[in-house]
Amino acid sequence: MRRAGDGVKPLTLKELAELLRSGAVEEGPLADFAVDYREASQIFRKKDD
Repeated sequence: MRRAGDGVKPLTLKELAELLRSGAVEEGPLADFAVDYREASQIFRKKDD
């Protein structure tokens, strides 16, 4: 797991959004969130069309 104290730079919001949109996250809590994010973004896009 990435931790800021382990000498690894934490993700920026822009980097996190890019990961979620790309589908690059495949497991763990972030992957669960990515699925919910994609479903919600499809709903909002349909409303805007």
